[in-house]
Amino acid sequence: TATPAIKVNQVAYSPLAKKRYAYLGWWAGDLGAVDYATLDRFEVVDEATGKTVLNGALADRPDPAGNTGERVREMDLAALKTGRFHVRIPGLGRSASFAVGGEPVRDLYVHTQRAFYHQRCGFPLQKPFTTFEKPACHLWVYESGKMADDASYRPETGEAKREYRGGYHDAADFDCFTYHLRATAENLDAFDMAPAAFKDGDLNIPESGNGIPDLLDEAEWALRFWREQQTADGAVPKGRCNDQDSRRQNQVKWGPYGIFQPDVESNFEYAATAASFARLYAKHDAAIAKRYLDSAALAYDWAVKQPADPKAESRSSFLLWASGALYRATGDARYQDAIVRLDADGVRVHWKTAHHSPLFRWPYLRCTLPGVKADIQKKFRDDIVRSADVQLDKRLDGDAYRWGGDSARGMGWGNANGGGHHADVLLRAWWLTGEQKYLDGASLNADFQLGCNPLSKTFITGMGARPPLHPQISAFLYEKPGKRGGTVQGITIYGLTDRDPANWHPAGRPRLRRWRDLGNGGAEISSEFTITETIGASAMLYASLYALETK
Repeated sequence: TATPAIKVNQVAYSPLAKKRYAYLGWWAGDLGAVDYATLDRFEVVDEATGKTVLNGALADRPDPAGNTGERVREMDLAALKTGRFHVRIPGLGRSASFAVGGEPVRDLYVHTQRAFYHQRCGFPLQKPFTTFEKPACHLWVYESGKMADDASYRPETGEAKREYRGGYHDAADFDCFTYHLRATAENLDAFDMAPAAFKDGDLNIPESGNGIPDLLDEAEWALRFWREQQTADGAVPKGRCNDQDSRRQNQVKWGPYGIFQPDVESNFEYAATAASFARLYAKHDAAIAKRYLDSAALAYDWAVKQPADPKAESRSSFLLWASGALYRATGDARYQDAIVRLDADGVRVHWKTAHHSPLFRWPYLRCTLPGVKADIQKKFRDDIVRSADVQLDKRLDGDAYRWGGDSARGMGWGNANGGGHHADVLLRAWWLTGEQKYLDGASLNADFQLGCNPLSKTFITGMGARPPLHPQISAFLYEKPGKRGGTVQGITIYGLTDRDPANWHPAGRPRLRRWRDLGNGGAEISSEFTITETIGASAMLYASLYALETK
């Protein structure tokens, strides 16, 4: 009998990881931790042959933070080769089935990438690309900011309207923001590290078959809307509202046609991502690549002309990112000059964007042009490796279940599901150093996200034996009306949280069991998602693990 008390990565462990574990533990509410001390052995069964291929002793697993509510024991699975297996503990039961390597690793790559396609705005979802069908949405907007298909709105006589196609729905609501481009940029970094791994036709999207890797096609979709909305002076809007936007009544403040007015951050973010895309796309279509590179330079020029704003605490971080990407793509000395000045003056990092510091430093760090400043690159490299070491040395073993976060404080909005949120800096340290410990750390974060956690659940829809059943995703991504039935695969939800509304959980509920699987509102901090906070992080992680295996 399968039991959730035996926790495994329910989809696929990376075959390249040297550290792979299963866990045994359970919290029984008022009864507390279940005591499994009398169980001392485990076996692993190869499901292709039915034979036991590994057996060993259960080991006690320390739980320094004490936030699981369990007496955890662990099983070392590092000796397993590629295949499909389950763990069996005599006298208790068996785990969910799991793989080491193989097709399930590719499935993770494909479905987490296809989450972008399923969030496209102004584009139909239809067969043969998906079974979750809907017509193109949010195409026409009145000057007032109201949607043309809003039956309750009575437009002014002769009121103008504008057609939009592009961008992504932010989450279960429908806003489109330039900050989604951080997710695209993360994905482009994964592509850049192993371009041969990613093919045309991988993702079954409408652009498949055009001879260009699907991952790049999806990146072009992400950028196209912003390039098309760019004004003649280079300004790129912050975003656009839709019929579910809480600020839709403030269209006068934000601008006509529901456009959120451009700012320095939106322009630098677009410039950085468009420049990186252009550099990678040039071998496939030089003309389109030039169009994006010219657009990136125009957006950059608009941003640097804007007066300094004391409230814009992230300006220097985004300037660093855009300057690095444009210098790497063009070799124009003015972009490197900006980086030299920033290095001398110091880059201000706002706490809200501190997590993306490795992303912002990456383009210049990876630049190989003859004139690049090696001393600045070394600083950036050391910063990334130091951040990765902090996670490995201080956090990965802070809880019985290995992950890169801190269960003692600040959980919520996607930082407590393991996965790419914490694996990003570890992957970059792996790319920079080749040291196995960083790849192991990234893989352990994936394991936590995919079932090696106290709840014995995955935090990605449709993936694993116990995925989210009621995620707060759009109703059209459920199989049945009323948000019922199965869901689309590949959307990473926020996951665990310690910042619950009052009375969500009994006071004694362990912190690493605090999650509500609720899709009809009220549990956004646990069950919703965004393109930037979860979709991009997972796409980068599983694309990277897939690419490593294909080598």
